[in-house]
Amino acid sequence: YRKAALKWHPDKNPDNKEYAEQRFKEIAEAYEVLSDSKR
Repeated sequence: YRKAALKWHPDKNPDNKEYAEQRFKEIAEAYEVLSDSKR
């Protein structure tokens, strides 16, 4: 998770900020789902 989050963080991708922001949100959501034992 951390590796992907760092790679796609919008601040790390100023040239493609919109796409990076979208990917970052997807990664964060996936991590949230996987770390929640109730889901």
